[in-house]
Amino acid sequence: MVKMKYAIQIIIFAILPLSLQAENIVMPQNAELQWRICESNLDDTVKKLALTIKKTKHREVLLWDTPLGDLIENAWTVRVRHTHKGYSFSAKKNFYQGDFSPPTGSECEIDVKANHEKIGCSIKIKSDRLEVPNEILAVLKNESDISQHLNDTAFFGRAQSTNIEFSNSSEIELLEFKNYRRIEFSIRVKSADRFSAWKKWQEYLDLKQIELCDDDLDLGARELLREFTTVPRL
Repeated sequence: MVKMKYAIQIIIFAILPLSLQAENIVMPQNAELQWRICESNLDDTVKKLALTIKKTKHREVLLWDTPLGDLIENAWTVRVRHTHKGYSFSAKKNFYQGDFSPPTGSECEIDVKANHEKIGCSIKIKSDRLEVPNEILAVLKNESDISQHLNDTAFFGRAQSTNIEFSNSSEIELLEFKNYRRIEFSIRVKSADRFSAWKKWQEYLDLKQIELCDDDLDLGARELLREFTTVPRL
């Protein structure tokens, strides 16, 4: 049964690459494997993982969107991470099939999840103030599906993030805001190795009795925005 589960996952993973290869598109060199964990205590999960901790970071996380999530609905997520060092902006465009055209100045990787994979292309810029950088605004204004919504955007939330990095380049993050809570385990690998790496890490998580969620990790940004928009704008 386990072998069949892995076989089904590999078939699902292959759908996106095949559609892109048909378009003669060069695939990203790196991939991020991601699992959503359905456990309530981060410390207990970390103990079960039994991995060597490299460092722990605490950050605030905000989303920049319209109250209705027009950017997210059009495959864009603009996220802000805030520490005492300043603000880190990330504008990410997701591609689920065909029509792969990376935004100017972005870096792309394959995001691998339990039920599918996609390509995510991110523009990352650091700033000392909470204001969307002009480089990101310029790219978004060229997106016909969302340019009309940019005047309605605002910063939402201030979720608390605890990010633990392990010595093997994997990491786990706890994101909390009001009633919203999400734990995600991830590791970056070469895209050519993602199938074998997924199988290896899935088996490891099963061995350590880590409880995984069945739902789609991609819903995370939408769930978080719904929580954010229940409080006044910043």
